[in-house]
Amino acid sequence: MQYLPEIPYPVGSKERKRALGRRHYQQNKEKLKERWRTYRLANPEKIKQKSRKHHNSVHGRAKSLFNAAQRRSLQRNYEFTIDLDWVVSRLEFGKCALTGIPFVFETRHNGHRNPYSPKKKKKDSSKGYTKDNCRVILWALNMGFADWGQDTYLEIARALIGHDL
Repeated sequence: MQYLPEIPYPVGSKERKRALGRRHYQQNKEKLKERWRTYRLANPEKIKQKSRKHHNSVHGRAKSLFNAAQRRSLQRNYEFTIDLDWVVSRLEFGKCALTGIPFVFETRHNGHRNPYSPKKKKKDSSKGYTKDNCRVILWALNMGFADWGQDTYLEIARALIGHDL
């Protein structure tokens, strides 16, 4: 068994609870993994529901956006200076940085991806994931920019405004 030093944090503190939890996990790693595997296989719907609920929350979606950006920055060797709190603050604001339209966190909309869900977008795709170069916008807007570029997308949107549908 691996030696784990005494916990240096005050009794009752969050740090101590976290350290005790890590120590317990290290001491019982295989047993806990097997218990989790068994539970997951026996309760797939509960796992799916819990995962969906987490992803539809501000903090869950922020972690998802943050982790995806961090993964892409490592793969493409981009600078990465945004933090989870920065992403959370943009989602708590609750509106697209470009349009002011409120975000909808549920991922499905009439059986399709929700066009109003938040998506992190770099202003300049050749630069890294920095607070100056990133913004959180609507998924539909992000897809339009990705497919045609911001200038083409805005030209079409401006032309659409001047016509009756």
